[in-house]
Amino acid sequence: MANILTKKKQEIIVDLPYYDLDGYFNDFKVRSKYLYKIRTKDGKIVNYEPWEPQLVVDEIINQEIERTTRELGHVEVKLIYLKARQEGLSTDTTCRMSDLMLTHDNYNVQVLAHDRDGTETIYRQYRTLFNNLPHFVRVVDEKNRPIINNGAEWLMPVKPEGEPTNKQIMYKNMTHSYLGIQTAGKGDQGGKGGAINAVHYSENANYERHNDIISSTNQMIGGSHIFGVKESTANGVSGIGAGFYEDWVSESKAWKLYKEGKVSTFEGWRPVFIPWYWLMKYRKPLYQGKKIDISAVKWRSDKERREYLEWEELVENEIIPNDPYVDHERYDLRESTDFYRYVIIAKSQKELLRARRYYPTTPDEAFLTSDDCYFNTNHLHHVDIELEKKIEMPYLIGEITYKNEFEPTKTGELKLLKPPQKHWRHRYVLSCDQSKGYEGGDYSSITGFDRLEREFVMHWEGLIDEVELTDVYLRLLYYYNY
Repeated sequence: MANILTKKKQEIIVDLPYYDLDGYFNDFKVRSKYLYKIRTKDGKIVNYEPWEPQLVVDEIINQEIERTTRELGHVEVKLIYLKARQEGLSTDTTCRMSDLMLTHDNYNVQVLAHDRDGTETIYRQYRTLFNNLPHFVRVVDEKNRPIINNGAEWLMPVKPEGEPTNKQIMYKNMTHSYLGIQTAGKGDQGGKGGAINAVHYSENANYERHNDIISSTNQMIGGSHIFGVKESTANGVSGIGAGFYEDWVSESKAWKLYKEGKVSTFEGWRPVFIPWYWLMKYRKPLYQGKKIDISAVKWRSDKERREYLEWEELVENEIIPNDPYVDHERYDLRESTDFYRYVIIAKSQKELLRARRYYPTTPDEAFLTSDDCYFNTNHLHHVDIELEKKIEMPYLIGEITYKNEFEPTKTGELKLLKPPQKHWRHRYVLSCDQSKGYEGGDYSSITGFDRLEREFVMHWEGLIDEVELTDVYLRLLYYYNY
């Protein structure tokens, strides 16, 4: 980088080797290392160069650009990130949003943070990127000599005029793009203010009015090059984090159906989770061929210690070996689980739960270890998974008539997994979780359980008022128990 003093002011010029010229115009990875600077934890301003998890995201984004262009006729990249510690996905998102404004005319970006402190933090990140943009990029040859173009040095202008102010950034004289940042605390009024091309939902699992803000803002997104990111660390499966969790589960199911070829296209938010063991950074060479001793860990019980050792075996023998993303030829499984032992002892105050929260192995683990619930969410999640497996098994769709008979239909709210065994009283337990039945609100749910066989036998889910729900519930109770 060169600082050149012109007649007007000191201008920053970055030298771009000619061999990178094509990449500069067509590849964010190449362009970013010349244009964007970020602030490190120790306050240093350094060039942004993507590392392992950010390169994974780059590959996914390029896949989505190609896929959506082919299937939808335009670019529509929408991603939901379930983040672990120190992967840099928030930083990558701020760089990409800034890049879109710099490379597209009249490109408008909306950024939403979960609270005021978060708004200030993310505004500083975007402001740092803008303030440190070079004024020009100068093309040089292999010996770092300026290339002459039309009798002068080959200079390409980069930095727009103006200064970031009031949580807004304007790219005035260049692309006329705009970025606005606000706190996601306005419910269905948040995100309003005109059409946008891209949205960045920062720490999405901490939005108090999650559904309102997402619904309101998503309606504003449009254009021929759409880019959206919902990013967050997990915040449990209930309470304030429930909205993000439900979005993750819903999008994961839809993406799975698309990948299995059961639907022709996918227009949702592609789920992205990067487990710790993918990253070379999270491997620890064995000392004298042995793993770290875990006797100092604060085990809550001997059972927890046994379960952890069983989990290690599962990671080494099933999870990692069966992960197609892992380069198995150069992967020492024991180095990964030894790193995890190091994390528990040195990084997590010798607490297993804390380690699993910071470095989750699966999405389920990320959500469950971050949950703050009176009930045992691990046990509840196990029940939920078993119910999902049952619902995915062959079932009949229909309704229970007033004659206490099952009547098949092509569509309906009732999924019948197993009919009742007659001449049994009080064998089946049916639980009901009711909602108000408002349009756009939560669905009511009824689940049936066979106490003798210890298995789920039916599931009903629908959006009806409380009086109608009572009628449906009673008919199901009589059908299964009389």
